Amino acid sequence: MNGALEPVFKVLHGGVSAMIAEGLGSLGALVGSGHKSIAGIQLSINHVKSALLGETVHAESHPSKLWQHNPGMGGSAVEG
Repeated sequence: MNGALEPVFKVLHGGVSAMIAEGLGSLGALVGSGHKSIAGIQLSINHVKSALLGETVHAESHPSKLWQHNPGMGGSAVEG
């Protein structure tokens, strides 16, 4: 975090954490699908520790389920 958009309490806002998670998940899904149309259906975030002004934030994204698309039949979960 830097002072460009300095937060009031000098900690990272939870909405920014959600934005980072959504971006990573969407990028991973896009690449994993072979660049097909994708859509996220749920976002679940745990705020493990505060990020103070000047600190670096580390983010990871892992799929909870892999889905296989069946045209006309919706999607079905597959083990991955």
